[in-house]
Amino acid sequence: MTEDPRFLDALALEREAGFVCLSTHGEGGFPETRMLFNLKHLAAVAGSDSLLPPFAGMECDFSSYIGTNTSSRKTAQIRADGRACFYYSDSQGYRGLGVTGLLEEVGDEAVKRALWREGWESYYPQGAGDPDFAVFRFKALKARYYHGLSVLEIDCPALARGNA
Repeated sequence: MTEDPRFLDALALEREAGFVCLSTHGEGGFPETRMLFNLKHLAAVAGSDSLLPPFAGMECDFSSYIGTNTSSRKTAQIRADGRACFYYSDSQGYRGLGVTGLLEEVGDEAVKRALWREGWESYYPQGAGDPDFAVFRFKALKARYYHGLSVLEIDCPALARGNA
């Protein structure tokens, strides 16, 4: 699988996309989608190593993190049902990557500080320790990469399914 050039293209898209669309289960079980900063992209653009520790050792290349407001409806939805989908896209190259998995809340302050980005004070005035700053770890289970007329199905390791 990892020798398939489409796999490498999918990894590249995940890191190149400035934003990720997140779908959660809303009222009545209907999906709700919103756009968030892609934290892997922010790390690459900043040339920073500060994101590497939280991402190193993840069980699947497509696992990730999100940061959001503790007080948001999205946080309530994730806490009620952690099943989610991330979608990365490149509209110029007609590429897309959908990743399904589980979101779990992270309480580790060191991870929150490592993911923190300058400028987020406008959202969270107290910085990384702001009680309204929540971090969730996304444990990828499956991914589908689309480019042209080709689709690549990717199963993440069984380890990712540990709490599924």
